[in-house]
Amino acid sequence: MKLSPRLSAAKKIPGVSSETFNNKWSAEDLDGKDLEYVEWAGELKLAARLSDRLATIDSIEYVS
Repeated sequence: MKLSPRLSAAKKIPGVSSETFNNKWSAEDLDGKDLEYVEWAGELKLAARLSDRLATIDSIEYVS
């Protein structure tokens, strides 16, 4: 999934991928950035759901 720059983990921790950040880090791991983490994680989950829905829509074959 292509992520927007807003969702890039590099903004949070340089050198850490979004996938690694999402799977291995929690809000407690970021000093004083709990809200930032929660917002980022929510946006990443939303992006994943939207990507899944788009794939479903793209797979629909229209017949007449």
